Amino acid sequence: MEMRASLQEKEDQRTLKAKMRERARPKLGKIDIDYQKLHDAFFKWQTKPRLTIHGDLYYEGKEFETRLKEKKPGDLSVELRTALGMPVGPNAHKVPPPWLIAMQRYGPPPSYPNLKIPGLNAPIPEGCSFGYHAGGWGKPPVDETGKPLYGDVFGTLIPSSEANEIDEDIDKTAWGELESESEEESDEEEEGEEGEEEVEPDHAGLITPAEGLITPSGITSIPAGLETPEIIELRKKKN
Repeated sequence: MEMRASLQEKEDQRTLKAKMRERARPKLGKIDIDYQKLHDAFFKWQTKPRLTIHGDLYYEGKEFETRLKEKKPGDLSVELRTALGMPVGPNAHKVPPPWLIAMQRYGPPPSYPNLKIPGLNAPIPEGCSFGYHAGGWGKPPVDETGKPLYGDVFGTLIPSSEANEIDEDIDKTAWGELESESEEESDEEEEGEEGEEEVEPDHAGLITPAEGLITPSGITSIPAGLETPEIIELRKKKN
């Protein structure tokens, strides 16, 4: 910024004739670059840009989105309450935010469908009342029959903790008792013994003769004359 400012001052001090001469015959090396500042700008003060992780999809304008990691939707900080003119202190939660009336008219924010907003889809704090007076919580959105549109804004539904207490009063003991493993093993052994006693050989069927399937012991698989002799003489006998 300092180099640009000094160059801009020199340009402002020059006359029109000098500017036209510079445009016709430009000169190079006009800026006196401080290489130490240039080095610090790239290697000392440069910050890593926000990059997409592996597998993340990039779309146009993604780098300009705000990513809130430390802040939670629905919680108003002290700075925001001061900027909006809301009271700050232990009873600050009893004062509705200025956008509650618009939410009751147009509905909850679509980006946060599960966000609990008092006066819209959740009960208002104790000691507060609906209305458009100072400190009032507007008018709850209801249908023609008087039922809330977006949630339990009147606090008439039973919370889950009370429902669990009601379920604890119900007797949930088992109707019967499980048999022990020793009794089951004895029953299986008795059934096995009874099954062995009931199985008897059936003598009424035909017996397959095994005589034709047995090879006689006196017959060999090698015929006579083809046996390998133990000693072979290759010398000729003298007459």
